[in-house]
Formats: sequence, C-alpha cells, structure tokens
Amino acid sequence: MANRHKGPIRFRPIPYYFFTDGRFEIRVSPGKTTIQVGKGYEYESKIVTVSAEKRDTVDVKIAIHRWIDMASRGWYSGDTHIHMHRRSKNDDTLLTITSAKDVRFAYLLSMNTGGYDLGGSKYDSVPQGKGLGDA
Repeated sequence: MANRHKGPIRFRPIPYYFFTDGRFEIRVSPGKTTIQVGKGYEYESKIVTVSAEKRDTVDVKIAIHRWIDMASRGWYSGDTHIHMHRRSKNDDTLLTITSAKDVRFAYLLSMNTGGYDLGGSKYDSVPQGKGLGDA
C-alpha cells in the first residue's frame, strides 16, 4: 500500500494524503471522491473526481504530464536533510517517498531522528540499525 499521514503537513491544509509507488487501492464512502495526483515540481498535478456506489470497484488510470525536465538542463532535485529511523525494512518507504516527490538525490541523516534535545551519548536511544556507507 502506501505511506500514510493523516492531518495537515507543515503549513499546508491537506487533510489526508499518502505516497505511493504508482498503484494503490483505497476504500471510500459511496458517492463522489476527488483524487489529486502530483509528483514534485516538474509535473503538472491532476485532479479527478470519480463516483462509486456501495461495494463498487472503480479502476481509474490517471496520467500526469512532465512540463519541464530540469536534469536535462543540469539541475537535479535533492533533499540533504532527511530525518528517518532506519529500523527493520523501511528503506523501500524512503525510496517511495523520494520518488513520489521526484527527489533524485536524498541524504538520510543518521542522528537526531528523535529530536534536537537528546545531546551527548543519548543519541544511542535512536540507533540507526543499518548505518551509513559500505560498512
């Protein structure tokens, strides 16, 4: 499925959204449902409204259009400040999120995922199980 976050993110009034690798299934209430699809700044977002009755399954294909290719002009999207716990097998989640945002280069920080007030050896309370680099 997808990485979901309910509630507004930062200062944007988005009541509900999620990241996906391009395919998803979701249950909705009967009636009209609005779907907005986006992928970073280089793609035009698209809004589609679909209707479904109770117990209906609706297949929807939404194509988005890339309006500019910045990499072809020598500019590459990146995020050099990502806080994310690396426990278990969540690398795929990180890659799904960066791909959904059209971020080509991402740097995962290995400390402070629990907050800036930890200090000193307390960083051990947020271990990065997979570490960084070849070792």
